[in-house]
Amino acid sequence: MDLKLLRDMADEVGESLGIKIYLLELRDTNDGKELYVECDRSGFIDMDGIVAFSEAYSKRLDTIEDMFDFEYVLNCCSADPEREITGEDYSDYIDSYVEVEYGDDKTIMGQLVEVNNEGLSIKVNNKGRIKVTEINFAAINKISLRIKI
Repeated sequence: MDLKLLRDMADEVGESLGIKIYLLELRDTNDGKELYVECDRSGFIDMDGIVAFSEAYSKRLDTIEDMFDFEYVLNCCSADPEREITGEDYSDYIDSYVEVEYGDDKTIMGQLVEVNNEGLSIKVNNKGRIKVTEINFAAINKISLRIKI
């Protein structure tokens, strides 16, 4: 099965609904194959959004069902709220609370406040003292969304 075709179809359906696809995998489960899709929408995706995507994507998959030589279950869900941000436009996450691992074992958690050509800026509130740290893209090892508690 061509996962690129499945991903392209998912991206097209998602784009038409204002939904971004974060992960698409074909998984082996105890009950057989599963086409697993994680999606999200700017701000928040609710169950109605997931159902709308699932129904529209399922209809698209029906048009190529003869390409599947196995049975599968389509599993659509919201993306992990604390997922790693990979290969995306970081400016989509302005004002989000993030954790950035950078340099030689450094970590910072705070609000993403700016993204430019060289890097990004993280605002940290440490007991009322506000500090903005700029980090060059070349130094970043990993960026993840975090839930601020």
